[in-house]
Amino acid sequence: MDDPIKSVMNFEEGGTAQAINSPRSLEACLRAGFDPAELLPRPWESFKASRSEPNDITQIRYDHFQKSRAAKLAIVRQEREVIMQRLEGHSKPSLAKCTLTGGGGSGSAPSSGNGLSSSSEPRVTFDMAAEAEKVRAGILELERKRTQSVKKRQEKEVARALDAEARFAELQAKILHSQDEDARRRRDHEDAVAAQRGAAADKRRQRELDRKAKEVRARCDAEDDRRRELARREHEQELKMLKAEAEAARVRAREAARAEQARQAHIEAQQKLTEDLIRTCAGAIVSADEAAHSRACRLVFALRRSAQEARAVASRRQMEERETRVQAQLEEKKRAKAAEVAAQRAAAEARIQEALEAKKQIQLEKKQRYESRQAELAARAAEKATEEEEEARKKQEELDKREEGRSKCGSVACSSSSSSSSSSAPAAAAVRRQQQLRAANLRPHARLEDSYNRRADTRKRIVLRQREKAKVHAELDRQREQEARLRRVYGELEEQDRRDKIERIRRIDEFVRLHTLRRIEEETARSEQVKEQREYLVEQRRAAAAAALNHKRRIKEAMFKLKTAAKLHSPNGSTIWGRELSGAVSDSGGSEQALSDADTKLAAPKSPDAHLNAHDGA
Repeated sequence: MDDPIKSVMNFEEGGTAQAINSPRSLEACLRAGFDPAELLPRPWESFKASRSEPNDITQIRYDHFQKSRAAKLAIVRQEREVIMQRLEGHSKPSLAKCTLTGGGGSGSAPSSGNGLSSSSEPRVTFDMAAEAEKVRAGILELERKRTQSVKKRQEKEVARALDAEARFAELQAKILHSQDEDARRRRDHEDAVAAQRGAAADKRRQRELDRKAKEVRARCDAEDDRRRELARREHEQELKMLKAEAEAARVRAREAARAEQARQAHIEAQQKLTEDLIRTCAGAIVSADEAAHSRACRLVFALRRSAQEARAVASRRQMEERETRVQAQLEEKKRAKAAEVAAQRAAAEARIQEALEAKKQIQLEKKQRYESRQAELAARAAEKATEEEEEARKKQEELDKREEGRSKCGSVACSSSSSSSSSSAPAAAAVRRQQQLRAANLRPHARLEDSYNRRADTRKRIVLRQREKAKVHAELDRQREQEARLRRVYGELEEQDRRDKIERIRRIDEFVRLHTLRRIEEETARSEQVKEQREYLVEQRRAAAAAALNHKRRIKEAMFKLKTAAKLHSPNGSTIWGRELSGAVSDSGGSEQALSDADTKLAAPKSPDAHLNAHDGA
């Protein structure tokens, strides 16, 4: 069973795409510059560059391929319609019948819902109540412990004061340690930011280099297009010159044919005159003196021969002058065209060199601007770091001054309360002294706790801000990476489209070149045929000239015999000179018949072998 013929109209029927093998579809692909394999669909998995590549990038590649394939199919189908319209006048070939079986089933994906019931839900309310009870118990325990510590603090004031001093020293050490940690984290953050900025600068530099490379490639493509256009114009000019040469050859052939016809007419008229002269001379010989008749004949023959030679020389000179003029015109056109092409090439090379120099200068200026901008950014970063360090130092000094002021205020309050208690009763004074001592002991500890809490809150806020900034930076980095990936994918797709376009142009140029080469070969064959016809005509002309010369020689010999034979008669009653003249006339008739046959063969179209056979026969 024969394979079914698949064209661009039905190669996707049946749910499975098959290779295109229709002659008209293949010709349409060739004319449009597409490979038939480019029109076949591809699976989605074939566009995945790696396993870790996201599906959206693969989908972009797949959608781009489908869009490009649809455009190519539209172009090829339109080209096929043009071919079909051109072949409408001919018998349409019947397509081979093929049975396309297509099976498709509709399947439903199993749907599954959330199977959690109310019995499996966590008991959130009970857990929250238990947690609240634990918190309350903890608070009560803390309050009880605080009360006990107050009682113990009343009993052990000196020990608690020493303990407070120790804790204060420890707190100061913790604060210093936290400050060092903050400074270290700030330095690490600044280093990370600097590294990110450097990476971003490298990416920008790489993007700039890629963009410049794309511009250079685009400029090279434009220059290639200009060169192809120049080559096409040169080719068209050469075709015009070949057509002009062929037309000139045809004109020369027609002129040569007309000259040959005129020459044949002249030969016929001359032969008629010769026959009349022979008859006149024969009558004169019978009726007049032989010597006078011989002089008259020689004089007439000399005059006719000189006139004929003069006309032949003039005709040959005219033909040579015409050929010289035509050759000079062709040479002048060739020289002018060569000069024009050389000037165009020189101008194109000059433009290319100027463009390259301008591009180098632009690249140098951009590099200088980029370096100066990087230096300014580095200087600004250094100034900003110095300002931040100065601001942090000032804030630390303000905090230290505040702590000193608070400690001074506490000591002043203690002294005022002690002076007022001296005027009271001894019992009340003792109680107040105890209270003042307790307050004096509690006040530094409270200040330290307050300061520690404030610093802890500040650190927490800083940590939260840093975490939020880190999240924002991570999101920005992710977005930038996604945008860079999309730009890279679109750039690769554009580059692939550009390469496909160049390949298509190359295929179309190759197709046009082959067609042009075939036309040139046909024109060359026609020129060779015209040349062979011309050579054949010249050879026939030479043969006719040789026959005419032989005819003249025979007439001359007959006249010589007529002069020397006197009036001798043959046994059958005819004279010798009469027999010789009749032989010469018959030879002349044979040459005329040969020339007429040559003209007939030259007028009819024939192959070079036929020309050679005719020439051999002549």
